[in-house]
Amino acid sequence: MKPTLRLLLALSTTALTACGPDPEPTTAATPPPPATTAAPTATTPPPPAEPTAEQRKEAARAALAAKDYGKARTELDAALAKNPNDVDALKMLNEAAVGQNDAAGATDALFRAAKADNGKDELLALGAAKGLYDARRYDDAIAVTQLATKANDKSAPAWMYMGMSQTAKEDYAGAAETYGKLAGLLPDEPHVHADLALNQAAAGKTDDAKKTAKAALDKWTEARSPKSKVDVKFGKGAEEIARIARAYRRAGDPKGAEAALAKYPAPKDETTPLLDVERGLARVANKDGKGAQAAATKAKAAVGEHFAPAHLVEAGVAALAKKPDEAKAHLGMYDKGATPDFAWEKKWIEGLAAGDASKAPEKKPIADTKKPTTPAPKK
Repeated sequence: MKPTLRLLLALSTTALTACGPDPEPTTAATPPPPATTAAPTATTPPPPAEPTAEQRKEAARAALAAKDYGKARTELDAALAKNPNDVDALKMLNEAAVGQNDAAGATDALFRAAKADNGKDELLALGAAKGLYDARRYDDAIAVTQLATKANDKSAPAWMYMGMSQTAKEDYAGAAETYGKLAGLLPDEPHVHADLALNQAAAGKTDDAKKTAKAALDKWTEARSPKSKVDVKFGKGAEEIARIARAYRRAGDPKGAEAALAKYPAPKDETTPLLDVERGLARVANKDGKGAQAAATKAKAAVGEHFAPAHLVEAGVAALAKKPDEAKAHLGMYDKGATPDFAWEKKWIEGLAAGDASKAPEKKPIADTKKPTTPAPKK
């Protein structure tokens, strides 16, 4: 063998030895197992549709019929959330609140209904006005009666509630204007003319108040005549004459007040504590403490020690006697049963107890008619 051939063979053997044994034959990669999928399930039904406002109202009607007032209110609240001015729903809400003895809720529902109706339904507006007045929500009562009278300016009850609420707020000028309109609608009613006179006097229109009080007294006397054909709706008894007397006194004529009170001959079996109170207040105005106390005692004998207006008279008696602490005690007793009717009188008595004579009739100075005694200078 040639040297060159021998060398090439050796080199080939060395190279194969360095490379090591033949590699294992490769195989294809094992594919991953297929992903598992959840077994198919039944389709979830969509949620039920939200009930409409009408459906809510129908459910509320059924609940009211079943006297389930709580459910009715729930349904109506949901209906009103969609339409806050739904008058029908608000009326039902009032019914549900009444069923639950919720006077405040019932009144509020009627108020909302009357406002939504713009006062067109007179009975609805009057129901709201009464509830609001009884709850001493005088501003709201005025608001609803303004709507009612705008819709129907011949509604005497609406004007009446407006005037009562204005008086309770001590808006005497506004109440006088309202009662003036009411007197035009009810020209024969002594009660209406008495209230007009009361507010005129409280507003400082004393001359007008005296004229109106006289007109009220004349109408009251005529209405009580056996031959009268006048149809009086608001009464012709002791309460009306008491209001007429109060108007005279407020206008600075306590003697006129007592003369008006004398027009009512009370039957032997009838007690007239309101007349006794008015008589007592007239005597306080005349600075007759003894006579005023006798009238207050008579009023309390008829009604009881708790009769608030009688304590107002006794506060006046104590004020005349310069006993401010005693007057204050009686005013405190009056406050326990105070009514808007005597708000003006309370302030008057408080002024007397404090020594404030600002509400007393002013005395005009007498003009000096004497001629000067100093001789005129000579020219």
